[in-house]
Amino acid sequence: MLTQAPRRTNSVLREIKNYKDITLIDALPDNSRVMRLAAKRIIQIRDQANYQSLPLMVEKFECDTCIKTDERAACLQLAGDAMVRTGQHQESLTYFETALELLPSNSGLRLKYISSLRQLGMTREALTQARLGRQIDSTDKRFDAVIKKMARLEIGGT
Repeated sequence: MLTQAPRRTNSVLREIKNYKDITLIDALPDNSRVMRLAAKRIIQIRDQANYQSLPLMVEKFECDTCIKTDERAACLQLAGDAMVRTGQHQESLTYFETALELLPSNSGLRLKYISSLRQLGMTREALTQARLGRQIDSTDKRFDAVIKKMARLEIGGT
């Protein structure tokens, strides 16, 4: 059913909770579009019960088959988001880096990348990325806020 109608993925996510013997991965067809939709929904609604399924879903995203640049970047960003939700920040970096190669001016994506770098204690790289983000989009004040926060932390402030 989901292979022909991937938009019904949300319904399946709700229904699968009624069946304790079936895992989410078992219930979903081996289809990259369905996997992306399911992962996106799990992340959006913060469905922590299904976070353990996210890495297996990411393996089936097939981002490299996306034809359009923005579609591929969105797929890679979703994969990075999924890894962040499961606490796998190191793995998220690869996805965010590749997406940034495709869309270097995407501020939201760069901020997610910076956040993962900071989670891993890579403050120098995070600061470099924040400064780069500020250069690319000087109107986005979030980069200034990140830079100031990192400076306060570095000098021992709050």
